[in-house]
Amino acid sequence: TLERGSNIKNLYNRFLNGYQILEKNVEFVHHDKFGYLTFSPTNIGTGLKISIHVRLPKLALNENRLKELCYTLGLSAREVTDQHHKADGDFIYDISNRSSVGQTEFELLNSVCLGVKKLLDEELSIN
Repeated sequence: TLERGSNIKNLYNRFLNGYQILEKNVEFVHHDKFGYLTFSPTNIGTGLKISIHVRLPKLALNENRLKELCYTLGLSAREVTDQHHKADGDFIYDISNRSSVGQTEFELLNSVCLGVKKLLDEELSIN
């Protein structure tokens, strides 16, 4: 589910409603140890990928630091800046969870939100 803005609670509720409808009509392959199984081994567990787009122009100047921070937070960062924003020095990154194994959907959402908050705090602390 996609939504502009920062209403994460609304997004999560919409996701859960859709999932519950889907679960009633589709049988998912589930393993007691690994969670939900998919064609891609990187998506086992909940299979949930949470992505938040954030502007990080200062951290973009030191992309190694950004990648290091994301790694320690269990996140991935992928630049999605278009040419117009890049020309303005406004770098946008897609921040997402690296793994979906061993955590519930809510735990994944919480860890991505807390991780993005730490990245934004770091961004604001750079002079």
